[in-house]
Amino acid sequence: LFNKIGYALIFVFFGMVMAILMRKGPIIYLALSLLLLMLFYFKMKRALLAVGVLVVIIAFSIQYLPKYKGINRFEELMSIGNSNAKTSTNARLDIYLCAFEKIKEKPFLGYGAGAVQPYLDACYAEKKITFDDNTKTYNSHNQYLSIALTVGVLGLVLYLLSLYPIIRVYIRQKSFLGLSILVYFLLNFLSENIIEREHGVLLYAMLLCIFFYKKDELYNCP
Repeated sequence: LFNKIGYALIFVFFGMVMAILMRKGPIIYLALSLLLLMLFYFKMKRALLAVGVLVVIIAFSIQYLPKYKGINRFEELMSIGNSNAKTSTNARLDIYLCAFEKIKEKPFLGYGAGAVQPYLDACYAEKKITFDDNTKTYNSHNQYLSIALTVGVLGLVLYLLSLYPIIRVYIRQKSFLGLSILVYFLLNFLSENIIEREHGVLLYAMLLCIFFYKKDELYNCP
């Protein structure tokens, strides 16, 4: 019981931290990952209740706790598609447009490690894409697109296939917390290049390895 409460408090803490930092994607991904985790341990009603409580706490944090740089990024969601609105969400849409365009040019083997950014920057300049902080260089902000740009669609397929044995071991060992953490990372890959940063790849590798070799004690808790 205490282990379950401890895990719940950890999720609440990180949810509140991300709410203060106004991280839209990670907050949504955390809720989805928590729902998956709760479905393994509880029935549907309890799982939805747990996620509902977390959502309420995060919503309260977004509304009333101090905001990072005083900006509520959830309000940006109301401006999707408005080309005149300089938001992080619209910036990502422009970035993805260029990323897909460059993948089409070299779909099989990609551009190679360390050679992607100049092509993206050239696309931004060609399409006259500007960002609200006047930064002229941005990565793909999507790990899957980044892998495809670097080593082609073939490399992306190989990466996805490499996840199969990890998922199989997690399921066999009933390491559902590990599986939920992996899902959380994979969801975050949709909006960030997580494993191209030192702290990101270290955290990704460390957590996956820990749960790969450790059975889930929480599953057997009363």
